[in-house]
Amino acid sequence: MHGGAVEVVRPERAARAALIPARVEHEVINDQLRTAREQVSQRPAAVGALKMVEEKTLDRAYAALADPTRRALLVALRNGRARISDLAEPLPMTFAGVSRHVGVLEEAGLIRREVRGREHWLSVEPDGLRQAALWISEQSSFWSLRADALADRLERRERQT
Repeated sequence: MHGGAVEVVRPERAARAALIPARVEHEVINDQLRTAREQVSQRPAAVGALKMVEEKTLDRAYAALADPTRRALLVALRNGRARISDLAEPLPMTFAGVSRHVGVLEEAGLIRREVRGREHWLSVEPDGLRQAALWISEQSSFWSLRADALADRLERRERQT
């Protein structure tokens, strides 16, 4: 622009120019993903197998927590150990149905069963949710950083206009 001349910018060119920072950021993210994939592929087989076990544990925990009846059973066990028959009594299902839910919670490592004669006592497994909580914490941290970066970028863009 020289003097008082007004530069006319075509809308498609302005849109492309606005996408350049996003494209650069997208390339950085792709580089980070590529690096992470390479690191995973270079892991020893034993570490990969351990990772698969951890993922199965997470899958079982989240699958168990996905059901409202199983969550209710865990809430009922917050007060301490209880007999399976006492937990089943207020629920609108058969004892066999409650027993199946208890089995899923046991398989997920969220509760433990102690058999005393004919009575089955259940209690919460203290470390049962540790991996699930850790995974959620890691994801929250990651996405919080991404959200902060996006907020900073939008703020910079606003100041430029």
